[in-house]
Amino acid sequence: SMGYFIRAFEVSPRVEPMIEITRHYMAEKNWLLAFTFCDLACKLTYPSHLLLFVNKQEYEYDRWHLMGIIGYHAGFHNEGKSACLRALECKRLRHPLDEENLRKYQEKEREKENRELQVLTKQQFIDKTCTEVLLTNPRMNKRELESKASVLWKLKSQQLEREKREKVERERLEREKDQEKTTGTEKRRKNRKK
Repeated sequence: SMGYFIRAFEVSPRVEPMIEITRHYMAEKNWLLAFTFCDLACKLTYPSHLLLFVNKQEYEYDRWHLMGIIGYHAGFHNEGKSACLRALECKRLRHPLDEENLRKYQEKEREKENRELQVLTKQQFIDKTCTEVLLTNPRMNKRELESKASVLWKLKSQQLEREKREKVERERLEREKDQEKTTGTEKRRKNRKK
């Protein structure tokens, strides 16, 4: 059926087939392909020259809602946050998940800002550590100080990498949990349409 959606888009570049392809790749958790098709859907304009079979909801809300989800998982946070804001503009259709996703994007931005403030270069760390160690052990020479500081830098780097891996794993589990919620919501919405 994917071929039919591609063919439909070739005949008339509209959002509807792109949304269906996007949902297919979301269900498979293929976030990069889901992003690619959803991004295309988000760039299309409303076909005001067409009168029949235009799904207005998919133009006004669905594409933005889906991009808000996909952008986070695919790592396109700017696009995802912008899409969340667009989805929230559509007050009659918006879903609580849009507000939750926006909060996640804002948290990511805060974390990035905090990291940028806290990051020291290796040389800055070594210089700072040498100064601190010299205060407690004034008899150490420069080579010993730098050697000790380098070992501490390596330990600190390993700790940060471990924490980063753990955080990525936690986020992956959260995204899977969120995706299960979204999939359940979409299934209920489809059942209501029937």
